[in-house]
Amino acid sequence: MPRTLTPIQTRKSVWSDEEVRTEALLAIIKRISEGESLIRVCRDSKESFPSPATFLWYVSQDPMLEKQYARAIEIRADVNVEIMIDVAETENNPAKARNINDARKYHNEKLAPKKYGLRVLQETYATVDIKQKIDFTAIPSQVRDQLRQAIMKQIDLKPNAE
Repeated sequence: MPRTLTPIQTRKSVWSDEEVRTEALLAIIKRISEGESLIRVCRDSKESFPSPATFLWYVSQDPMLEKQYARAIEIRADVNVEIMIDVAETENNPAKARNINDARKYHNEKLAPKKYGLRVLQETYATVDIKQKIDFTAIPSQVRDQLRQAIMKQIDLKPNAE
């Protein structure tokens, strides 16, 4: 029966030590939460990090690691906003600054649409007719007649002859 390889067996022997592997995975998550992409972190030649696919396989196998990775991505979105502000203030080339910030904005909109996505406002217009009935019985008759005449003038009706 052929033996299938797991990500542990395909990487350097360093990854066979669980403590070293756990430290490396947590270091990757820390760097992601500081604003780096998974691709950039895993490409780091100074560290013996796994490929992005291997890292994601480890994340899928450990629920706690999966939660930490999800939280790191949320934090990265917030860090991206801070980086966008810094780029806008420090970059001399406005086109380059806009390009960098648009890419980060797009990334944030896809990862956290409720927080960073476009909000669509919907306006609704309605016409309401209000008819009001007023009880004049408590008003003295002389005041009632004056009020009736004033109302009739406003709506251009002639008062009934009483």
